[in-house]
Amino acid sequence: MILERPFALATAQTDSSPAGFCTRIFTGLLALGFGAIVAAAPIGYSVRSDGDDNLYRIDLATGEASVIGPSGFTKIEGMAMSPAGEVFAVDPQTASPRLLKCSTTPSSSAVCAATGTVALGVAAVASPVGLAFLPNGELYMAMSATIFSLNTTTGAATPRGPAGSVAIAGLAGRSPSANCSSGLFALGANVSPAQLYCVNTTSGALTALGPVTPSTLDAGFDADTVTGLLWEITNANPSQVFSINAETRATSTPVNVTLNGLAIGGFEGLAVAPSPTVVRGFGEPIPTLSTWWTLLAGLLLAMASAMHFSKLEAASARRLRK
Repeated sequence: MILERPFALATAQTDSSPAGFCTRIFTGLLALGFGAIVAAAPIGYSVRSDGDDNLYRIDLATGEASVIGPSGFTKIEGMAMSPAGEVFAVDPQTASPRLLKCSTTPSSSAVCAATGTVALGVAAVASPVGLAFLPNGELYMAMSATIFSLNTTTGAATPRGPAGSVAIAGLAGRSPSANCSSGLFALGANVSPAQLYCVNTTSGALTALGPVTPSTLDAGFDADTVTGLLWEITNANPSQVFSINAETRATSTPVNVTLNGLAIGGFEGLAVAPSPTVVRGFGEPIPTLSTWWTLLAGLLLAMASAMHFSKLEAASARRLRK
């Protein structure tokens, strides 16, 4: 709990009056109901496209993974989480590539399927694909060194400019930052160390922001829209996950992706669900309406107890005067 007025609390703790007792009780209740609000590590979704082609749920703090089900595709590359919590993806190597939507509910059947009414309108390619939503719901794709905007209703792709010279491993969307006014970040591919770029969503032009270390030649990439951190999953054996500070490019310590305690690899594409907000020290959600009723009941009980003690003290004082 973060205290705005620690002196007031210290005074209440040494005050033996009924008011002091009531204050101590109320402060304790607030400590249970409030805390330093922080964001827990998010959950990521990725397909093991250089492995079993299953969609996995991954705890990005620990790397612990669990199988959701078969993706139904052989080379899903780009993945992204929409503001509504839906996972979208692209398999660039299928004939007439389509925008895909993947269910995160465990199933023994294919969990990804084409969405929209038309194909993307791009040729099949054997290269990395980036996919990312901005917080306003706009969806962007990077393929063959070209930035596209995607219509999530029809599935059509519209180029935002001519093809560039930089191969892109992944895209990540978040709120605008001091070094990227669009909020759309790109991670370079096939260059070590990988370069981080800011994408101009109007022209598709890239502005280099600097290298990211550690890095890999192929990776999944997305952003946590709550914390603003960028997240990467490497296509290696074993795969690793780590966060990237969008402004400083500082990275967290990489952790191996594991399944039942065994390290696994071959992941491509990453869709990050926004971090849940928790109370530090207790790990509980933000107080709900039922929590507030509990706190109110506790406060009323504390006030009743204080009034009872006050009456006892008054009665004792009268007896002493007689």
